Amino acid sequence: MIERLFGELGALGLTGREVADALWLAAHMRVDHRPAPAPAVRYGVYEPDLATMPRPADLARALRPLRDGRATAATPRDGEVLAPGGRGLLPPVDAPRRDHRTELVLVVDTGESMDVWRPVARALRTMLGQLGAFGAVRVWTVDSDQRAGGDPPVLGTGAGARGRRPGEVVTPSGRQLVLVLSDCVGAAWRSGAMARLLARWGRSQPTAIVQMLPQRLWRRTALRLTRVRWRCGSPPGTPNDRLVWQDRADARQPGGVPVPVLEFQPRWFGSWATVVSGEGTGWAHGVAYVIGSDDLAEAREEPGAEDGPADPARDAPSASERVLAFLASASPEALSLAGYLAAAPLSLPTMRLVQREMAPHTQTGHLAEFLLSGLILRVSDTPDCAEYDFRPGVRDLLLARLTRTEAMRVLGVVSDALSSQRPGLAPARPTGEEAGPGSRARVSQTVLRSVVRPLPVRTPDTARVAEPPSTGRPPPLPHRPPRSPAVWGAVPGRNPDFTGRRSTLEELRGALHVGGGGSPLPFTLFGMGGVGKTQLAIEYAHRHAHDYDLVWWVPAQQPATVRASLTELAHRLGLAGPDDAGEPWSRALAALRRGEPHARWLLVFDNAGQPGELGELMPQGSGHLIVTSRNPVWALQSGAVDVGTLTVEESVTLLHRLLRGRRRLSDADAERMAEAAGWLPIALVQAARWRAMTGMPIEEHLRRFDDLLPSMLSDDLPAGYPVRLYATWQMAIDRLREEDPSAVALLELCSMFAPEPIPLALLSGGGARGLPGPYAPLLGDAAAFNVALRRLGRFALVRIDTDRETVEVHRLIQTIVRRKEALPELRRVNVGHAAHLLLHRYAPEDPADPAGWGRFKDIQPHLLPSEVYDCHLPEVRHLVVLQMRYLAAGGDRRSARELAELARQRWTGLYGDDDPGQRAVREYLAMREGAR
Repeated sequence: MIERLFGELGALGLTGREVADALWLAAHMRVDHRPAPAPAVRYGVYEPDLATMPRPADLARALRPLRDGRATAATPRDGEVLAPGGRGLLPPVDAPRRDHRTELVLVVDTGESMDVWRPVARALRTMLGQLGAFGAVRVWTVDSDQRAGGDPPVLGTGAGARGRRPGEVVTPSGRQLVLVLSDCVGAAWRSGAMARLLARWGRSQPTAIVQMLPQRLWRRTALRLTRVRWRCGSPPGTPNDRLVWQDRADARQPGGVPVPVLEFQPRWFGSWATVVSGEGTGWAHGVAYVIGSDDLAEAREEPGAEDGPADPARDAPSASERVLAFLASASPEALSLAGYLAAAPLSLPTMRLVQREMAPHTQTGHLAEFLLSGLILRVSDTPDCAEYDFRPGVRDLLLARLTRTEAMRVLGVVSDALSSQRPGLAPARPTGEEAGPGSRARVSQTVLRSVVRPLPVRTPDTARVAEPPSTGRPPPLPHRPPRSPAVWGAVPGRNPDFTGRRSTLEELRGALHVGGGGSPLPFTLFGMGGVGKTQLAIEYAHRHAHDYDLVWWVPAQQPATVRASLTELAHRLGLAGPDDAGEPWSRALAALRRGEPHARWLLVFDNAGQPGELGELMPQGSGHLIVTSRNPVWALQSGAVDVGTLTVEESVTLLHRLLRGRRRLSDADAERMAEAAGWLPIALVQAARWRAMTGMPIEEHLRRFDDLLPSMLSDDLPAGYPVRLYATWQMAIDRLREEDPSAVALLELCSMFAPEPIPLALLSGGGARGLPGPYAPLLGDAAAFNVALRRLGRFALVRIDTDRETVEVHRLIQTIVRRKEALPELRRVNVGHAAHLLLHRYAPEDPADPAGWGRFKDIQPHLLPSEVYDCHLPEVRHLVVLQMRYLAAGGDRRSARELAELARQRWTGLYGDDDPGQRAVREYLAMREGAR
């Protein structure tokens, strides 16, 4: 039996040390085998989010450097493999044993914002005590909600005593580590009081912060974080201020006390343990809160204190302003969770229940994001029984984003839980307060009032307003025979691997056809980049093309590109006319409004920015309008759907569709890969391409993921996206840099343009002569260029449209490529200069010749993002003049004037009055002023 056990363990490839770790951990864990008592029925008790908690075995492995340096038990040597016969399992070790172990001090933040993390903190304290890595685990508390900048935060013990002195945390033995568990958003963090406390502890012993919030929310905290690397090999227990470290941006070691900031993951604990234990060599990457002299000031005035007391009624944001700010910055998961919670009373157990039933894909970090949103107020002060309520007007705005079915389902979930007397869900208020604004009864009334709307009264003037009773399904569309639209404008090709989204497509189709006439009902697809908004719009346009006479795709990231697209539509419809008939884009909008010559039209405004920028450019009439945008403000102005990530089933289906034959994954492995990619379609496609190109086992794939994650925390990367998403692309870029550096050079060049289609003729049309760096030989050799382009396409780093002969780089991939660590400033200038020269050489010589307008139209979306107007070469700046004259010749005088005014602002003072570009811009603006 023993030999069989050893054989099975040996087949797993375990080392002797790993087996010994498991046996040692099992011997030291205190396990009570008696039946667990029934849970106490009291309000406010809920289990921690298990997805947030690290596994004990992973945490034990991460903290092994601390135990190995001070443990009394012998352990096997590294690399010794367990033999099938069992010999050498626990070889004797004759090295001298130390008779002391390090103590751990857990300082738990008890501020209001930490309500949601208290169960996690308790579970972590229990876990650390059971691991046996520390001689003792002592618990302190710190209240970070204090308001006076000069006062230290209130310290307490785990037993409940308060008013203790900061010096009591420091022990004279020096064998102690301090971990502060906090989300770092309380007033003491902002006033500098916590900084002074941490600096004092950091000068005496190793001190670190365990940040409870996920990385995507760290920018919302009070900490100014620095990406650092720590020198390993310092004496064990070296205080923070005597550690050797460097700022990774410039390899300098500024002054101050560096405090490591750890994400709540084993790999972060492991790096920290390696540094403070004195084990290991080389450098370890991490993130630090560097406490300098400014942070150690004795007192810090609150912003605006010199102006006297603030007037809450005057200074407080309105409900709509709060909701708009939340929509603009929150993650998609937090947005959906906030909508569901608007239909429920807000206690922590109830919020957990709604989260589990309505948004099971969300985690504690998303709930914390909602709690920190400023949308709610805490109305009870009892920890673990905390109750909240929405600020006035906020609940109604969030309920408007829910469907009737969703709102009623939330009410049903809460009602079922209360009727079953589930512990922790009953209101904690006395009976007399049950009718308060946040009570279950009042919330139910609000929800029902928002979803049950009376039918309009039929009168002679409003006969067509009455609606049939809702069946919960989109109304049927009139039957139309299949046929192609008469006008089909620049719609991207259909994605053959499009997967899922059936309910969203049905909702979109039904919403667009409500009413049957009059003004169009714009429908917005909003969500974070890479989630598939544009692909949804493309699929709808192709799937329902037979319903329309005209389908037109409008790049809407800039007002100028919208006007350029509508100007082209005017010419396609034959609407050219005299100047006094208005600009062509306005004539196109007038034709759409009249329905002449086509009443059944579909326009897609792709990647729209702020709604206010496009107000006059929005079409009216009997057609349909779809808007895709990363800006959730559009959701308040039209019908909208928050395009979230794919479901588990859709993600697995997409991976199976992309991977066939020898590269096919099992359902379980496909789900693991999808989870690592964050369920985002764009990341799933890239992960599948990686698998198809490399054949790498999924375990190795995921391990490389984890190795890359610490290096992906950067101020250059947009917030709100999982760090794993960036690691997905970085893996492919690193692989290509080893195999084909010219492909990475081509990717860097394409990333200098806008995230819009780039004509292949612009890159390979004979304009490569004299380009800096590797671009002249790469773009001048058609075979080398095609090989590099195909490699980028196979790794899903670019999208190649063979029908339109364009290549496109997603904006998130552009962000990865252009971040400071990957593209230093000098190389970035050279690559940008190459992009400027290519644009200049692609432009026709005569902007008044309609034969060349197609090329000018291709240049338009890239002109401003590539920063051509900042180039010092006169011939490149002349491109701005040519583009200005093309816009004027085509009838888009407003865009021409905007471009000229921008050029005048940028060039004034840099070039002389006789500069040809300056002179051309001044003459055009003077002519336009005279024409007025």
